[in-house]
Amino acid sequence: LCISSLKKMASNWNVTVAPVDADGKGSAMATSVADPSVQHTVTFGMADGIPNLSGLTQERADYLNSKIVYKAGDIIIVSYPKCGTTWTEQCVLLLLCQGNNELIDPSHKNIYIPGVSTVGKLWPEASIYERPILDEKLVGEFAAITLEDFDNAPSPRVIKSHARCEQLLACQNQGLSCLPNGVKTLVVSRNPLDACVSSYYHAFNPFKCGWPFEAWAAVWLTGNVMFGSYFEWVRDWYYDVKRHPEKAMWLQYEDMQTDPRGQIVKIAAFLEIPVTDEIVDKVLHYSSFDSMKASAEAKGGNANGHLRQGKSGDWRNHFTPELVTDFRDSFNSKLAGTGLHYPLGDGEDPFQASV
Repeated sequence: LCISSLKKMASNWNVTVAPVDADGKGSAMATSVADPSVQHTVTFGMADGIPNLSGLTQERADYLNSKIVYKAGDIIIVSYPKCGTTWTEQCVLLLLCQGNNELIDPSHKNIYIPGVSTVGKLWPEASIYERPILDEKLVGEFAAITLEDFDNAPSPRVIKSHARCEQLLACQNQGLSCLPNGVKTLVVSRNPLDACVSSYYHAFNPFKCGWPFEAWAAVWLTGNVMFGSYFEWVRDWYYDVKRHPEKAMWLQYEDMQTDPRGQIVKIAAFLEIPVTDEIVDKVLHYSSFDSMKASAEAKGGNANGHLRQGKSGDWRNHFTPELVTDFRDSFNSKLAGTGLHYPLGDGEDPFQASV
């Protein structure tokens, strides 16, 4: 095991990382310094040396990279986990449907169902396998579809990804430059404090698994979680978007909170989707957190699984001042030169990277 050290947090939790096992899985463990018998472990798939979805091993990643083909009209929504993915998907799908919420299904995360849906999002990393897979536990976004289903989905396809820039499927180490003309990408980010807190209640749900928040934050800060380091993810995508403004647009969750209408209009313009004020009004209404949650619950879905609060600032209920300092130090160090700015609200100093 190799030990990833943290500064102030090292007195409370040590983070160790295990080698990749025979199944292509990696893991990280948080161990209490005060009581080494208290340990918490997270597992993940490993591809190209970076933690990924538990089912995305190097073998599957190689297969997908060799088979996925993008085409003009595709809309890719890429975000670090818990940074505004669901809201962005909802807005894009509503724009494509001219505000008609009856055509989408937030109760099942708006997935495209072959042979059933006329519109919906696709998540290749979660759902496409080289060999047929029958597993009743794989439902929703993780329900298996074929490569043919993906290829034949009606255009424009809305494709979800949490991939790092260098791991975008079929674009290994090339990022946006490999995408065909006519493919548009929305890259969504969020302040690291709220992103970390939201992830504490998501995926395998560290909270329900008994992790103290500080233990989860220790592992999250080292980047030994699905999709790796938040800071590296944000840095690399930010610079790639700047290099290819015709192919991608940068969005921030905090702007979606303070100016949702303005962001919807901005997204529509970038995607070249004609809209009227009436359509924008509908998209604004049906993409609100309350509307999405009500719609999901009305259709029998488990909205709590991916629609938790829909607001910023919950970090105040989890972070100590010392922990905020640890995150701020990492932000300032690893995102130096980007000029990225994330407001924290209520008189708090924003996270502001140097230019």
